[in-house]
Amino acid sequence: MPYLEAAGEAKTKPTQHSVKELRAVGIQPDFIVSRCETQIPEDVKKKIALFCDVNKENVISNVDCDTLYEVPLLLHKEGFDKKIIEHLGLDAGEPDLSAWEAMVERIKHRDKSVKVALVGKYTGLPDAYLSIVEALNHAGVANDVNVDIDWILSSDLDKASKEQVAKRLKGAKAVIVPAGFGDRGIDGMINAITYARENNIPFLGEGLGMELAAVEFARNVLKLEDAWSAENNPECKNPVVHMLPVIPSDDVEVMTTMRLGAAPINIRKGSVAHKIYGADSISERHRNKFGINRDYVDVLEKGGMKITGENPEDLTVEILELPDNDYFIGVLYHPEFKSRPKRPHPLFDGLIKAAMK
Repeated sequence: MPYLEAAGEAKTKPTQHSVKELRAVGIQPDFIVSRCETQIPEDVKKKIALFCDVNKENVISNVDCDTLYEVPLLLHKEGFDKKIIEHLGLDAGEPDLSAWEAMVERIKHRDKSVKVALVGKYTGLPDAYLSIVEALNHAGVANDVNVDIDWILSSDLDKASKEQVAKRLKGAKAVIVPAGFGDRGIDGMINAITYARENNIPFLGEGLGMELAAVEFARNVLKLEDAWSAENNPECKNPVVHMLPVIPSDDVEVMTTMRLGAAPINIRKGSVAHKIYGADSISERHRNKFGINRDYVDVLEKGGMKITGENPEDLTVEILELPDNDYFIGVLYHPEFKSRPKRPHPLFDGLIKAAMK
């Protein structure tokens, strides 16, 4: 709801128009939750209720606040939760928001910061990585630090020298290379991975980031000629990354190489991943078409890169790490999808802990 500070007046016409459009398609709201800069005055609520045909008590203020996670507390103060319960005829007791309130207080009173470089293909549109941003925030809250994200467009590092990469990543206490498709910005991602590996900077690679970590290691440590991903160069001599095997199905039309949704993963005991998760087996969510070529697993392991997580059903490589580095992990899946405000994902929590050392 627009608020004209000079006139000290809230404008209700946009809200009325929105409700009118809803009615045009046969929807009559029972509640109106209005985003606004300040608390909606009672006379304005009355006006909205009159022209939108709802009870005045069901016009709710959704006031701007410092953090998204404060919104549920503000709506609770408005009595919105109780009104919803009563409207639906549900039997529920009083909510216990003490843990949530404590979390919001921690968010508001963090006085330390840690810089994390996110080197991706789509950093010009930060919402493309919104789940990663929130996962980092969750881990930051758990560790009482603000996570300052340095958005780096990977294509800017494509032709950069080691000195230029080091200058651009200077001050970053951790590096994330996220998932993506296509060949744009690939060399820049590899340059960032090299920097993290050689300087023992905590690193987390997801999907494409994990695949390129294996390619970078094969090229620069194992010296494999023309080590590459079959996605980017199907004719390369050493396809360390290739298209994943077809997933069997009774229905030929749905057979695919795309891994979607949750899948089980067995974790090697004694690995960094096992220590982080504290479990022998886990389940994580996927969206992947390419992965590590199993023909190169032995080569990678003999060179020092360890495969510490596998799908027990088809042995797809799910986790790799460099045990000689403090925190260098690549995963095929998307851990950010399982992160929660009061329960950060172990991989992001571990990354921030390592970055704070």
